[in-house]
Amino acid sequence: MSETITVKEAAKLWGITERRVTVLCKEGRIEGVYKKDRSWVIPIDAEKPADSRIKTGAYRKAKTLPDLPLPVGISDYRLASSEYYYVDKTMMIKDFLDERPMVSLFTRPRRFGKTLNMDMIRTFFEKTDEDTSIYFRDKKIWSCGKKYRDYQGKYPVIFITFKDVKRNSWNETYDQITKILAQEFERHSELLESERCSKYEKLYFKNVLEEKADSTDMMMSLQRLSQMLDEHYDIPPIIIIDEYDTAGENFYHGFVLGLCAMMDNRYYISSNGESGEGRYDIQLLPKIGNMPGILIELKAARNFSGDKLKQLSETALAQIQDRKYDTDMISKGVKTIFKYGVAFSGKQVEIAISSH
Repeated sequence: MSETITVKEAAKLWGITERRVTVLCKEGRIEGVYKKDRSWVIPIDAEKPADSRIKTGAYRKAKTLPDLPLPVGISDYRLASSEYYYVDKTMMIKDFLDERPMVSLFTRPRRFGKTLNMDMIRTFFEKTDEDTSIYFRDKKIWSCGKKYRDYQGKYPVIFITFKDVKRNSWNETYDQITKILAQEFERHSELLESERCSKYEKLYFKNVLEEKADSTDMMMSLQRLSQMLDEHYDIPPIIIIDEYDTAGENFYHGFVLGLCAMMDNRYYISSNGESGEGRYDIQLLPKIGNMPGILIELKAARNFSGDKLKQLSETALAQIQDRKYDTDMISKGVKTIFKYGVAFSGKQVEIAISSH
């Protein structure tokens, strides 16, 4: 006998419609269910979930809510989920694992719970000495099956928030950013003892930790930290950045560069290198011959939107073309090169693309 059954077989076995079984699968209410190609696969020993829908049309008496305060202004998931009235948002984790996005951008109004949700994601995935599964065992994600539970506590995580970076000058802003990054490096101080990281990497790490690194080194800090975590744990880290739209073009540069660092197994990643008639912002030179090369030029402006932001992205793309930033890659035999002009304004972004 097969160890799994189809939606059609489950519907016949449980005496409900195939459509209802599909809904239960999507809601994660059947333990161990997973999707193969476009079809749901259900363990043969899975139990039929209790149907909580109202069948008579009568209103059910509302359950008494626990006498707990609302987590207004609370961004710590452990605290919010254990000491406050918490609305379960853990199925967001299931969406991440199902869709496997390389980058996700959350744009919501203030006091919408963005930071709390990001801290929830960090708490779920982060590898720590503490058993953090206790914060999820009574949540929806835990009932989705072993496939999802196996990801809990398995990843190094870089978590940075810039919500308090509100200074009147660039020097003050830069100083605060270096302190925030130093604090995150300190959270991963186990890397200083790692046998998998080189002496040069540890020296760089120590300079950032002690706020002795120069501006060029600080620009590479996310890339360096993610690379060291990957080497130490043998798995790419998850990078979570809150309120990234607070320190201008240089900040966006560092933000995008840090995200690109996750592809260092396939690309040589460099920043501000000379090529053609100037210096590109970010270059991804393929390590494998048939991979495309990537060039990224970044622009940032305040209070831009719509056509103005789109025009700024096209200006960034034109700069790649006009200053021949692809010269270096062409000379190294890269045949296909994707070029991205990226324009930021707060949480808004426009991207202009070309290739040859």
